[in-house]
Amino acid sequence: MKSKIIFNIFLVAILTLLISCENESIRASNSVTTTAYSFSNYSALEIHGDFDAFVTFSDTEEAINIEANSNLQDKIVVSKSGNVLKIRLQDNLTISGNVTLKIYISTNNISRFEIFGDSSVTLENALIAENAEFNLFGDSQFLGEIALDRLSLNARGDSSVNLFGTVTSLDATLSGDSFLEDYDLIVDDLDIKLNGDSEAYLSVTNTIDMNASGDSELNYKGNAEIVRLQLSGDARISKRD
Repeated sequence: MKSKIIFNIFLVAILTLLISCENESIRASNSVTTTAYSFSNYSALEIHGDFDAFVTFSDTEEAINIEANSNLQDKIVVSKSGNVLKIRLQDNLTISGNVTLKIYISTNNISRFEIFGDSSVTLENALIAENAEFNLFGDSQFLGEIALDRLSLNARGDSSVNLFGTVTSLDATLSGDSFLEDYDLIVDDLDIKLNGDSEAYLSVTNTIDMNASGDSELNYKGNAEIVRLQLSGDARISKRD
């Protein structure tokens, strides 16, 4: 019996050691440095973690620079898979202190964005394209000007999307506490699905096709025709002009 107890204590100690080895804690240093990366021929951006990304569309410049605390630079993983540029922190990393994680990208085309965690993307100038796709998860944020023929938008969790500009056709799905605004985004044809506590604030000029449940709400301005409306729970639609 005594040997069994000793063995169990030994086993717990080994497991604790293994777990501690798998997880790394680091305090962000006071110094901040910038690292440049060289990738090309990508049209999608995928970000995980706590990054703030700033994207500039340019026909003449191709650059990726990451500004971070100096002791975090080697914890950042940048890779390219197919046409997707991926940026994340290494796994099992806990960071404390005053953290700086900023991404500066100049490129001629990114039409698909995948944003996870507490990351954010800000467009420094307008995204002009035929088609684009935005997917946001967790507490992620997206801000920018767009001029698109078609946009597919999927926002989950506590994600927030703030857009202005024009979209001919917007297909949007919002769930959880996600938020889409504002009235400075002018949409011709809107196909929107809302659930949970999600909210949307848009200007719509032509048609609205809406399916909503929970406590979700669409607020809109404009003289759009409601071609289909399916509401359940406390879901609602409100014309604001």
